[in-house]
Amino acid sequence: MTLMQQLPRGAPATRDDLDALEQWLGHRIDGLELRIDGLDQRIDGLAERLDGLTERTDLKTESMANVVLAALHEQIGGLSS
Repeated sequence: MTLMQQLPRGAPATRDDLDALEQWLGHRIDGLELRIDGLDQRIDGLAERLDGLTERTDLKTESMANVVLAALHEQIGGLSS
Protein backbone atom coordinates (compact mmCIF):
# COMPACT_ATOMS: atom_id res chain seq x y z
CA MET A 1 0.00 0.00 0.00
CA THR A 2 1.39 3.42 -0.90
CA LEU A 3 1.38 6.56 1.19
CA MET A 4 -1.11 8.20 -1.15
CA GLN A 5 -3.54 5.36 -0.52
CA GLN A 6 -3.27 5.86 3.24
CA LEU A 7 -3.87 9.62 3.20
CA PRO A 8 -7.43 10.71 3.95
CA ARG A 9 -9.46 11.89 1.02
CA GLY A 10 -10.37 15.54 0.97
CA ALA A 11 -9.11 18.95 0.10
CA PRO A 12 -5.34 19.48 0.27
CA ALA A 13 -3.97 21.56 3.11
CA THR A 14 -4.15 25.30 2.58
CA ARG A 15 -1.69 27.97 3.64
CA ASP A 16 -4.08 28.80 6.51
CA ASP A 17 -3.98 25.16 7.62
CA LEU A 18 -0.19 25.23 7.64
CA ASP A 19 -0.12 28.57 9.49
CA ALA A 20 -2.50 27.18 12.11
CA LEU A 21 -0.34 24.07 12.47
CA GLU A 22 2.77 26.21 12.83
CA GLN A 23 1.09 28.31 15.53
CA TRP A 24 -0.12 25.20 17.39
CA LEU A 25 3.34 23.64 17.24
CA GLY A 26 4.90 26.91 18.40
CA HIS A 27 2.64 26.96 21.47
CA ARG A 28 3.48 23.34 22.23
CA ILE A 29 7.22 24.03 21.95
CA ASP A 30 6.91 27.13 24.14
CA GLY A 31 5.13 25.03 26.77
CA LEU A 32 7.83 22.39 26.63
CA GLU A 33 10.55 25.02 26.99
CA LEU A 34 8.83 26.37 30.11
CA ARG A 35 8.63 22.89 31.58
CA ILE A 36 12.30 22.25 30.81
CA ASP A 37 13.25 25.56 32.44
CA GLY A 38 11.29 24.54 35.53
CA LEU A 39 13.05 21.20 35.63
CA ASP A 40 16.43 22.93 35.27
CA GLN A 41 15.62 25.11 38.28
CA ARG A 42 14.56 22.09 40.32
CA ILE A 43 17.72 20.21 39.38
CA ASP A 44 19.83 23.23 40.36
CA GLY A 45 18.05 23.34 43.73
CA LEU A 46 18.64 19.63 44.27
CA ALA A 47 22.31 20.01 43.37
CA GLU A 48 22.68 22.79 45.95
CA ARG A 49 20.99 20.64 48.60
CA LEU A 50 23.22 17.70 47.72
CA ASP A 51 26.30 19.89 48.02
CA GLY A 52 25.12 20.97 51.48
CA LEU A 53 24.46 17.39 52.53
CA THR A 54 27.88 16.31 51.28
CA GLU A 55 29.57 19.10 53.21
CA ARG A 56 27.69 18.24 56.42
CA THR A 57 28.47 14.55 55.98
CA ASP A 58 32.15 15.34 55.52
CA LEU A 59 32.15 17.44 58.70
CA LYS A 60 30.39 14.71 60.68
CA THR A 61 32.77 12.06 59.37
CA GLU A 62 35.76 14.19 60.34
CA SER A 63 34.27 14.80 63.77
CA MET A 64 33.66 11.08 64.30
CA ALA A 65 37.23 10.31 63.21
CA ASN A 66 38.52 12.81 65.77
CA VAL A 67 36.42 11.19 68.50
CA VAL A 68 37.77 7.74 67.59
CA LEU A 69 41.36 9.02 67.49
CA ALA A 70 40.95 10.73 70.85
CA ALA A 71 39.58 7.51 72.37
CA LEU A 72 42.47 5.52 70.89
CA HIS A 73 45.02 8.00 72.26
CA GLU A 74 43.36 7.78 75.67
CA GLN A 75 43.49 3.98 75.59
CA ILE A 76 47.10 3.97 74.44
CA GLY A 77 47.97 6.45 77.18
CA GLY A 78 46.30 4.15 79.72
CA LEU A 79 48.35 1.21 78.49
CA SER A 80 51.58 3.20 78.81
CA SER A 81 50.88 4.02 82.43
